[in-house]
Amino acid sequence: MMFNASRLTSDGYQTYSGVKEDNYQFKLQKPLGKDTMLTAFSTYNKIHSHAPDKAGVALAQVARYGKDYSLNNDKTSQNYYGYNYNDKRTDFEYIRLQSKLDGGWAIDNTLYTYAYDNFKRSLDALVNQGTRIATKADQTYTTSLPFLTAHYAVNKQWSAYGQVARGFLVPELSMFYVNNPNLSTPKPQTSTNYQLGTVHQSGSLTFDADICYIDFNNKIASTGSGNDLVYCNQGGVVYKGVEGAATYYVGSVFALHANGSVNKAEAKDTGLQVAKAPKSTAALGLLYKDHGLYGSLIAKVYLQDTRDLSRILREIQAARQPCKAVQGHGRRRQDHQDRASRKRTAVARKHG
Repeated sequence: MMFNASRLTSDGYQTYSGVKEDNYQFKLQKPLGKDTMLTAFSTYNKIHSHAPDKAGVALAQVARYGKDYSLNNDKTSQNYYGYNYNDKRTDFEYIRLQSKLDGGWAIDNTLYTYAYDNFKRSLDALVNQGTRIATKADQTYTTSLPFLTAHYAVNKQWSAYGQVARGFLVPELSMFYVNNPNLSTPKPQTSTNYQLGTVHQSGSLTFDADICYIDFNNKIASTGSGNDLVYCNQGGVVYKGVEGAATYYVGSVFALHANGSVNKAEAKDTGLQVAKAPKSTAALGLLYKDHGLYGSLIAKVYLQDTRDLSRILREIQAARQPCKAVQGHGRRRQDHQDRASRKRTAVARKHG
């Protein structure tokens, strides 16, 4: 049996931006006969932190209070730390039953549950920092987040896996920074993720590849202008992609790494590629690891479309042209020197 309790606290670099985290863990293993093991596990985590609703501070505040200014202890200020905080609670539990059967077979069953509590959005302000009027509004969001993972070992070096999972993202608190926040009732953004992949490891080479399909719904948008904005759900996006990565150990403490992907992100209503979503990515780098010390040097490229690749090739070609011009100039200069040398030699022979 194991039980562990811990607390982490920090005042933070910025003013009144402290954080406190409490964690509790419990684990029990009990044999049920000589070939069966029952395991029960539970962990609970609570985080209380202070952070402003809006990132960054005004230049006048930095000039007056210093570069580390974030929140204060003035209850009449919207930056009072007591008004700006986050409470997050998570718990994870599972029961696992492992049994060895005849003929080399084994059964490994796990039943687990996971909870994340941070889905409430509320605002109770005498002065709304967006509209400068009194505002009281709140929204609470709940959902279940099921997921399924399956692994299959082809052999000792090669395995395959499949995953299905559901994601969930609640609207930001800024939807209350309008004249009538009760008109804004968008649903949380959701996603259903499907992934198939394979992993291979043998000798000095590690390789993995996967394909994914993500169905994203309830994209949050707004209508109106200024403080009369109304937030609502509008359409969704389908993401598709293929990705591969390989790492090769070259000896000593170094390894080469390469990664690449081809992606699609199409809006459901128009079928067009979503802005700023790369159509392909590539990375190449050098990894270092020795006696607990790890480092990496990796170059990455993100391409929005084929025009980006053409642009990069043109830039590479342009960068090479000055070298060719210098080389050509050097050859012309050498030819001129050779002709001058031959002319001096001829003159010397004539007068000799």
